[in-house]
Amino acid sequence: MALYDRRTSLDKNEHFYTENVIRNLETGLVVSVISPKKRAERLTIKVILETKELICIRTQGARPESTISLQQVKDLRVGKKSSDFERAEEIHKVDGKLCLVLLYGNEFNLKTFSMEARDEKSFKIIFDGLVTVLQQIKDSVYIDHKDRWICKQFHNALKPGDYALYCYSTEKKDRVRVNLKVVKAWLARINCKIKSKDFKYFVKRLKLNDQLSFPEFCLLFYEFLQPKSLLDVQFEKYFPSNEYSEDERTIGFETIRSFFKEEQKIDSNPEEARKMMLKFVQDPVYLRSGLYITEKEFIDFLFSPQNEIFQSDELTDDMDQPLSSYWIASSHNTYLTGNQMSSESSVEPYARCLQMGCRCVELDCWNGSDGNPIIFHGKSLTSKVRLVDVLCIINENAFKTSKFPVILSIENHCSVPQQRLIAKMMLEIFGDKLLTEPIVTSNGLLPSPNQLQNKIILKDKKLRDGSYELVNIDVDCEGKDDAKVSGVLHMKDKASQMWLPYFGVLTDKVLIISPPEEEEDEEDDIYDFPYEDIYSGDDDDITIQTWYHGFLENHKEAEKIIKNIPTKKEGTFLVRDNNQNGYTLSFWNNDKCNHCRIQTEKGQYYLNETVKMDSITELIEHYRSEPLYLTPNKFIYLSSPVPVKPDFQNEIWFHDINREKADYTLQFAKEDGTFLIRPSSVENCYSLSMIHNRIIRHFPIEREGRLFALGSFRFLQMKKLIDFFTKRAVYKNLKLKIPASPDALDYNLCADTQIYEDIYSDATVEEKKIKVRALYDFIGDQTQLSFRRGAIITNVTEEDSPWWRGNHGDGENLLFPANYVEILDIENEVEKKTEELRLKLEGCLMVLMFWEQEQQKKEEMVQGRAKELSDLIIYCQSVRFQDDGLGAKIAEMSSFSENQIKQYFTKERVSIITRYNQRQISRVYPFGLKLLSANYDPIPMWSVGAQLIALNYQTPDRYQQINHALFLRNQRCGYVLKPQCMSSPKYSPYNMSSFSSVQPVSLYMSIIAGRNCYGGRTGATGNPFVGVEILGLPLDKQRVRTSVAKGTTLCPIWENQLFVFDVTFPDLAFLRFEILDESLEKSKTIYAQATYPLKGLREGYRCVPLHNMYSERNELSHLLVHIDLRNPVDNEEKNVFKMIEELRNHCASLSISEDMKRQFQDTEKQLLKYLDERQSRRRGEIYVPARRSS
Repeated sequence: MALYDRRTSLDKNEHFYTENVIRNLETGLVVSVISPKKRAERLTIKVILETKELICIRTQGARPESTISLQQVKDLRVGKKSSDFERAEEIHKVDGKLCLVLLYGNEFNLKTFSMEARDEKSFKIIFDGLVTVLQQIKDSVYIDHKDRWICKQFHNALKPGDYALYCYSTEKKDRVRVNLKVVKAWLARINCKIKSKDFKYFVKRLKLNDQLSFPEFCLLFYEFLQPKSLLDVQFEKYFPSNEYSEDERTIGFETIRSFFKEEQKIDSNPEEARKMMLKFVQDPVYLRSGLYITEKEFIDFLFSPQNEIFQSDELTDDMDQPLSSYWIASSHNTYLTGNQMSSESSVEPYARCLQMGCRCVELDCWNGSDGNPIIFHGKSLTSKVRLVDVLCIINENAFKTSKFPVILSIENHCSVPQQRLIAKMMLEIFGDKLLTEPIVTSNGLLPSPNQLQNKIILKDKKLRDGSYELVNIDVDCEGKDDAKVSGVLHMKDKASQMWLPYFGVLTDKVLIISPPEEEEDEEDDIYDFPYEDIYSGDDDDITIQTWYHGFLENHKEAEKIIKNIPTKKEGTFLVRDNNQNGYTLSFWNNDKCNHCRIQTEKGQYYLNETVKMDSITELIEHYRSEPLYLTPNKFIYLSSPVPVKPDFQNEIWFHDINREKADYTLQFAKEDGTFLIRPSSVENCYSLSMIHNRIIRHFPIEREGRLFALGSFRFLQMKKLIDFFTKRAVYKNLKLKIPASPDALDYNLCADTQIYEDIYSDATVEEKKIKVRALYDFIGDQTQLSFRRGAIITNVTEEDSPWWRGNHGDGENLLFPANYVEILDIENEVEKKTEELRLKLEGCLMVLMFWEQEQQKKEEMVQGRAKELSDLIIYCQSVRFQDDGLGAKIAEMSSFSENQIKQYFTKERVSIITRYNQRQISRVYPFGLKLLSANYDPIPMWSVGAQLIALNYQTPDRYQQINHALFLRNQRCGYVLKPQCMSSPKYSPYNMSSFSSVQPVSLYMSIIAGRNCYGGRTGATGNPFVGVEILGLPLDKQRVRTSVAKGTTLCPIWENQLFVFDVTFPDLAFLRFEILDESLEKSKTIYAQATYPLKGLREGYRCVPLHNMYSERNELSHLLVHIDLRNPVDNEEKNVFKMIEELRNHCASLSISEDMKRQFQDTEKQLLKYLDERQSRRRGEIYVPARRSS
């Protein structure tokens, strides 16, 4: 292992001071940790160099109080620059010159770690040391990242005491060991399923002991990460022999260059190829016999950043076009950290958005009570931040990651005096960065991003010529959408009889009530749960086998058990203890029970001496497939095992009912978290049913021998499973609370539910009648549905088994395989019902105070505008949109809610908005009554040319992930040039002729393998598959899925998973991957995702980095795919001309009649006519739907 060498290897010319600083950080320094909830406390901070983690300990040798991955650090600030200082006690005693703040995390809202050094010397050591370590992380190669990740797995597998010892001193690290059984349990926790037989094979081959040191642990993990079968299937031709090494196959310098050229479509020069190979050579000794890499190093290259599917290191777009020619990354309600009702407002989201490449942020400005403007979401309970603090954070971060202009979208609710203060703040804080004069352009259009580099542009309403501080308030006072009243209201909960707070918004037509947001539990601490209850032993342990009955009084009891089995047959069997400290096999043969003692000798077990096994489990499995000879001429096969009768059927939480009756029972539950265990429709399995937010969910509990498995957790007893999930969430933040006993039910609740049917849903029908879409073709028999991919199946009933029932075509209530379909919008529907409750007000008596109405009308008529602020609005002058406004000033722009702009999404009206967006800028923002900050699909908005598509960056949904994908392009600068076809006066996304100049693409893609594809998330069953989707215009949308992977989840392998996608408009198409779990597919839990623009994909064998829902990369989590991009037009033309040429040659080589010649000529004309028609289709003269391939 080269890890220890690399982690301490510093440049020989590096100053001694840097080495000393690193040594001090590794030893530990005392600081005061600033917390908003308690007084500052003295703790020791240390950096674990192997994992690049910062830990806080109270005393030497104690378990760390907290651990921070320095790989997740997004910013290092000097001074009191976090909210921790604003809320901390005795903050006046803190010296800002000695303070440091780390901002870190893998979500949008970053965590902060604020500290104060003891003195200037300590401050300098800590600051310089952290800067050095952060730079090392940035400069490290993929092998370093992999070693760090494996080292973290080693730390996570250690017991708390051993980990504390590991952190205590460098000298004691080598003495720390981890037990093999603990390693196997840890593998199960990270969803890595591996058979005991395979696990033992690796341990034996590597000659490992029961207690593993760190290097030994690494050797074992490498086996799981790098299966040789991957090379055997895909890359065997590049490893013909062991030319350089006797231990493993190798690939030489010239072969690598050939691989780059043939497979990766890269013609690299020798020096580039040499540099790449050196990054993956772990042992410099290799270089003595010539430059080569081993097969393991080659696999590391395939999964490395150097081989990623998409790279955006360079500016690829022309940045000299007018601003209206670009899509611009834009944020909505930038100041919010969560929902629009009650979340925290903060300055930090501005820094986060700008550093992510966002170029347009929003400022909702209101009058501050102290005369200073503030920012918050009006008519809500969100907290407030000072405008001056927001402007300072914008000034610090505006151009850190992009030099192109930043637009501040101001929603102005301030009085004239406070607007004058806003103007003054802008000028003082931004200085020369603020655009105060128009840019002269030769074409009379908007200036280009290059002309506006490092400039801040203000968007707001501007005083009209001749007016004085009055302007009509008729533009984009967004986010309210006719909201009359908003605030907290209380509703009485019928179950608990308590008045619970809700957030309500009242409009003219509807009262929207949203329950308080449920806080997601943070990542569970692995020490906070009773993991000793989770089974982590060998799969061949006899005590977990379903056929092992333990001690029985005598053979007659065994006979009684077998005889009472109604489905018994020849070979039905069980294994039991005997009275001689051994085991006996009892089986049914010739209508009677037979008994054979299992012999043992030197640790092996046998029934006759010809077959001996290392375990009884292996012996039994052998005779289930091979004959067991009772006499030389008589034999049987062990057939069906006799399972042990469950011992929990008298427990209060067990109900011997089916799914339908479970739904009926739980609808009367008084509290969330009420649950029951019931038999599943799958033989010998069970289901967990529970209610949450009036929604009933069902989770399969599988049997693995005598074990009960829920997700990746296995238990010897059902009771231990129940106890475990009362402390740990089953799904998201759902925990088991109360068994569904008579005391936990109230049979009057059902009537209450019906009374408020517009507010509450009947829990029993939530998952009953649903629609699904077929992902594959399926041909069934007479009792099963048959359908094509894309077919909609209705009235679906979800069963616990792998088969569901539904209607399609002439078939009604027929079976079909559940893993061949995807549920249509059930999750979105459930989200809507649980997030927002809408009560129609039609027919209701509404009383509003007359003076309030009059006051509102007066406020809507006019609003003051300070000339000082108006003079700073150069471009992006907000005006109401006019359908005939093509002659408007280029400096004016309009805003639309997502619903308002849809009125132009028709063939007849779309040109109004597309032509406007060719000269001027438009902004689209979410519908104001989306209280939980949900986003909308940006693709239709981009397709009509709208530039500023404002999304809630804090919301981790697929629409924000698509937005993130688009702005990966063009060096992530926040500006992407719209395709040339969108500048045509005749452009329309509904007219195929608009795409006549666009080169379509056929994407041939194979899913090959993965690495740590769950990204460290728990709760899966270890049966991963990949959902693949093309997102774009309606004619380009397609979705497929792979089969379940083979191998372990640390390196799953897929075979024969080739998909073909035809894409008409690749400039606005996206390739999306989702990692899901077969057993939990109904929950639609996405364990990882990756979304990329189709334009710019790299061909060949490519690595796909997997991300969490916030588009942050999961550590060492990737897919390996093969990409082949073809031009279907070129291929079609070549094939037609080839056919014509062959026809002419064939005709010339034959002596044929004139009549036959005419037939050949007619055939040639038909081929040429076909080619003309194809070209006409591309010009839009004939419309033919795009070809769909799978």
